[in-house]
Amino acid sequence: MSQAEIKRPLFVWVIFLFTMFSAAFMAIGSYFAFSSSTGEMTELTGYVDSLGFIDWALMALTTVLNLAGTIFLFRLKVIAVPLLTFAFLLGIASSIWEIAANNYIEELQSVGPGAVEGALLGAVISTAIVAYSWHLKNKNILS
Repeated sequence: MSQAEIKRPLFVWVIFLFTMFSAAFMAIGSYFAFSSSTGEMTELTGYVDSLGFIDWALMALTTVLNLAGTIFLFRLKVIAVPLLTFAFLLGIASSIWEIAANNYIEELQSVGPGAVEGALLGAVISTAIVAYSWHLKNKNILS
């Protein structure tokens, strides 16, 4: 089957929309966390203030890799697989770094109820996205 004949799978649309929604949500959350006019988000602001250069660098690199990987996945390009895989592995390394260096679990708990569960759900979703991208590659859907 040629690349022109392959339709974009439904889950590629779901992953694309989920990632774009998450990026928008993260951008809005970042705005509120950095906004001095928002007194309601003091827990989140405290967490953001505790982040160092390495934390920001890992977060930025992971975000860029995830966005690029998702866009390439949407375009059904095989480069999506290493981008998403590397972003996933970098996310794991970043979490290990955060747990070891910054007491990540306690920091997340201070953000509010559901933060730890949300982080775990994010890890499960990331695992599924990477596994699905490998599946598409192995089925020769990505070019």
